[in-house]
Amino acid sequence: MVPIAAVLIIAAYEGRRWVAAISAAAVAAAGLALTGGVGPVVALLSVNYYFAFLMVADPKTSPNRLAGQLAYGAGTAALMILLVLLRLPYPLLTSILVANIAYAGARFWGLGSSGKP
Repeated sequence: MVPIAAVLIIAAYEGRRWVAAISAAAVAAAGLALTGGVGPVVALLSVNYYFAFLMVADPKTSPNRLAGQLAYGAGTAALMILLVLLRLPYPLLTSILVANIAYAGARFWGLGSSGKP
């Protein structure tokens, strides 16, 4: 049986969005370690990898260029941590929605890129 983590990592890699996924997972783990009072191993094991490797790395709604992917993934995870700390409802979905709206606005105003990485 193939572990689900391997499937998620392969999906992000094949979709050429591995930078967004890894930056989201790293920022989420760091935020959990810094604000949750847990160690780094527990923080890494507690990351929502479905969110990081599938939702953030969705090719239709994330940037193509590597720098854009890094900012998008890290920003989405940082916003998610902030929403969790503020105890607002649906932090995962709200953060991905805000990041998608911000990315769409950046593309509309000519700040995003649609070229290959």
